[in-house]
Amino acid sequence: MNTFEAKEYENTEFGVDDLADFDFRNCIFESCVFLKCKFSEKDFSRARFDECTFLECDLSNIKFSNTRIVKSVFKQCKMLGVNFSIVEELRAKFDGCNLNFSSFRNLKLKNLKILNCRVTEADFQESDLSGAEFAGSDLAGTMFNQCNLLKADFRSAKNYQIDPTKNQIKGAKFNLLDAVGLLVGFGIEID
Repeated sequence: MNTFEAKEYENTEFGVDDLADFDFRNCIFESCVFLKCKFSEKDFSRARFDECTFLECDLSNIKFSNTRIVKSVFKQCKMLGVNFSIVEELRAKFDGCNLNFSSFRNLKLKNLKILNCRVTEADFQESDLSGAEFAGSDLAGTMFNQCNLLKADFRSAKNYQIDPTKNQIKGAKFNLLDAVGLLVGFGIEID
């Protein structure tokens, strides 16, 4: 298993210098920075990322099977259609990312931070999102079903639809104007 510590990769398509043919599977990255890298459709199976930072990277349709992402940050990244539901562990912060069409289904995501992100048509069903924060994020069409949302913060999130009869929401925080998204499942009209 290859280990890479405190390395910085910038504006590359990813193979040691060229990274295009680099095999990420089973690699460990510790305290590495990836800046403007293109990882789209790469296979990160069984890889581990500890305290890594991804800035302005394209990780769309990446494969994260049995991957561990611990204390890592994704900032201004494009992450369309990513299936996070098959990761081994996910403890990360997403800031300003495009997470449209991604799946976080059936994960333990306590205290997850998804800040100022586009998270449309994503899937959080059956996930533990207790203490999660969605500040400034657009959650249009995102599915929350059978979720633990205890103490989650949706105060500055928008376009969410959460059925309180199908999710645990005790102690969750909502903005009064956007809280209408809690009533959609009741089939009522609000003017």
